[in-house]
Amino acid sequence: MTDVGIGLNDRKQMMPNIFGQTGIVSADDTVCFEERCSEFEQQYSSTSEPFLEYFRRRLKANWQHKVNEPSRKAPLCHKWMNNKCESINHILKQTVNWKTDFAQLAYELVIGQFKEVKRAL
Repeated sequence: MTDVGIGLNDRKQMMPNIFGQTGIVSADDTVCFEERCSEFEQQYSSTSEPFLEYFRRRLKANWQHKVNEPSRKAPLCHKWMNNKCESINHILKQTVNWKTDFAQLAYELVIGQFKEVKRAL
C-alpha cells in the first residue's frame, strides 16, 4: 500500500473494512460483496487514486475469487479454531495413556463410528 500512496494511519483504518467481521472478504454473498466494495471505494476515493485503480483492477477480483467465495463454499473451515479439537485430544490422551499403539486406537474409533452410522440408518 505504501507504493500507491497509502499512509500508515489510512492502512490501519482500512484493514477492518477489508478483513473485519463486517469487511469486504467476510461478505455473505456476491451482492453483499459488491455493496461493501462500493462503500469502500466511496469511503477512500479521496485517499489515493493509484490505490483505487489497483483495487478495481486486481484486489477486488482476487479477494472475491480467492478469499470470499472459498470461505462461503466451506463455512465450517472459515470458522474453525484449534480449540474445537481439544476435547477429542483429551479423550485420546486419556484412553491411550501413551502405552498402546495410537494408530490401532484411531482405527478402532473410526470403525466404531461407522458401526454407529450403520445402526442409525
